Amino acid sequence: MKPKCHPASHAHAGTRPGSAGSEPGLALQRGPRAVNRVYGGRAMAELKAERRERLMNAAYALIGREGYARLSIERTCAAARVATRHYYEHFQGREALLHGLFDRVEAELWQAVTRALTEPGVETGERSGAAIRAFVRHALSDPIRARIMCLESVGVSAELEEKRRRLIRRFAELIHQVSRQLAADGVLPAADYRLSGIALVGATNELLVEWISGGMRLTVEEMELQVLNIFRALTKGAVYAHHEAVGLPILPC
Repeated sequence: MKPKCHPASHAHAGTRPGSAGSEPGLALQRGPRAVNRVYGGRAMAELKAERRERLMNAAYALIGREGYARLSIERTCAAARVATRHYYEHFQGREALLHGLFDRVEAELWQAVTRALTEPGVETGERSGAAIRAFVRHALSDPIRARIMCLESVGVSAELEEKRRRLIRRFAELIHQVSRQLAADGVLPAADYRLSGIALVGATNELLVEWISGGMRLTVEEMELQVLNIFRALTKGAVYAHHEAVGLPILPC
């Protein structure tokens, strides 16, 4: 007597366990639900974000103590208590991590400058000083920020150098815009202040490098004043040049 054949026995013939045809529940776990898995009551996305932040913070501290040249993926992972295999879920290598740190420092810097410029009661003539003071204060209140911007990112790669140049141009453009407003108010002569802005940023960069390297024993407040005085010298020079060009008398300082 031949055994009875059940049609359901052939419905999934040739399918593998976990395939969409045999076990729909397992197939769903391979889809969007897999991304939202929960471990110890926490979503995978949350755990990944926390691991990335720990890696960033560990590298930040290591660079501050020893510099980027001595930074290794292994030491970063050990300090962050993150497995090496998880490192590559976030960064392709050491330089990618430095890019992430540079981007974070730059974003925080511009937040500080923007807050200073939008403070209630800041007059047009005070905006340049507010921006310069905020820039220097934020960079030097945590010297690791200044190290990443002015020292550790130099000579690493063409891509990182372009980011540095973009930061310089961005701040120079800010100085240019503030100077244009001062010119519109009659405080400065009408001129293109972009080169003056680049000169100010270059001078500021060198002062920060000297300060980080221990070559200057100035307080943060004294450094703010030094950079502000350079800006004043540049703008006063523009006034003198204008007076000379139109034949006006140049008054002593």
